[in-house]
Amino acid sequence: MPRNVSQGQRSEALLRALRGQVRKDNSAERQTLFRYVLERNPPARFVYAALNISPTVRALTCAAFGFARAGLRSQSTDAHLAICGTAGERAALGKLQKALAELRLNKMEYGNSLPRAAFLLALSVPYAIRDARTTCRYVRFFVRWNQRYPFFVCLRSAETLYLYARLLRRWRADKPRSITLFSDGNPHSFGPMAAATRCGIPVVFMPHAPFVNQPARVEAALGIFYGRSCEADFLAVGSRFEKVIYYSWIQEEKRIPPVEHGTICVSLSKAVSLKFLKNFLGEMSFAQKIIVRMHPNSFVSANLLQGALPNRAVLSRGDSSLDQDLAGARAHVAGNSSVHLESLARGVPTYFLKELDATRGFTLPAISRNAVPQVSTEQLLDLLRQPEKLYSPAPSEHIASTTPYETFVREARAAFPGRAIFSP
Repeated sequence: MPRNVSQGQRSEALLRALRGQVRKDNSAERQTLFRYVLERNPPARFVYAALNISPTVRALTCAAFGFARAGLRSQSTDAHLAICGTAGERAALGKLQKALAELRLNKMEYGNSLPRAAFLLALSVPYAIRDARTTCRYVRFFVRWNQRYPFFVCLRSAETLYLYARLLRRWRADKPRSITLFSDGNPHSFGPMAAATRCGIPVVFMPHAPFVNQPARVEAALGIFYGRSCEADFLAVGSRFEKVIYYSWIQEEKRIPPVEHGTICVSLSKAVSLKFLKNFLGEMSFAQKIIVRMHPNSFVSANLLQGALPNRAVLSRGDSSLDQDLAGARAHVAGNSSVHLESLARGVPTYFLKELDATRGFTLPAISRNAVPQVSTEQLLDLLRQPEKLYSPAPSEHIASTTPYETFVREARAAFPGRAIFSP
């Protein structure tokens, strides 16, 4: 967030955050993903049907859910904070902490276990009764919200609202020097961003993935992007950054040459089509070895995925790095995922196979701009059988920044807000 914002801009921070959250969650892609989760989870489907009694019931549920989910655990607020709530965001934070070891970047973890959520709800009852006016105002707000938007959108908006209120109270008493966010589409990004804007705290924004589906508007003091193409996608929707730098986690230009009889790496998205995956892997009898990378936030359990794999396939659950999985790989295959960019940056040919995804929606810019070839199942199997037909990846603005790793570290140290913490 630019630090020279006016009082009017600060007062609009929450409204802008709620609008951004609604636009993200009300998109066709998110709604399709929500329906996919309901189809695979009978208890959730039953609860969802029970809550459709009336807007008031759904509003009360939103208020309770938002309060219970607004728990944040952090080591300290006397430094720089990084807020993360998913496995991909935690991985990005780990890389940033390694690159900037002297930064003393404290992690603020988002999310609660069920017992903690129940405890917070019980604790909130006396406050809700004592401040009945505020409680009624929240409920009326969520009644109107549930009349306008789907229930899933209202739940996520409730998280955004309560996170904003909780952090605003905390940061007015004890400001961190900066906050770092790794997502543009979750409540634990929209809520803290709005609270930081109100408090005048500089925001550092670094998407945990090289490319983002339908980016939201972001205002930050520092933007850290995988390349100029990723930055352009955010600028196109009205985002503003005081400074921008580009990163690359690959410390050396270590391109892995294709292996004639090597492995084939298949990366899965959150919502994977198990039936197609099983049939597709069954057709690859020519492959010496297949490594199937499970998405860290997969909606399909590891047991179900393991049951869909042939004997020669190995399931990678995140305990091995992408470099390890791509070592000796003949090619890489994935659905609508930014892991394509990581593969190209390492010199491994990658192909987009849309049938791997159970849900379809917005296509990543790298795919729509033809940086990643889109092929049919038959074409892909033919290519994988004949390694000489595979293409040789070449760097482009769609793939990654050409900034060397050492240059990124030097620029980040100079541009990070509150950089006086670094040793001379």
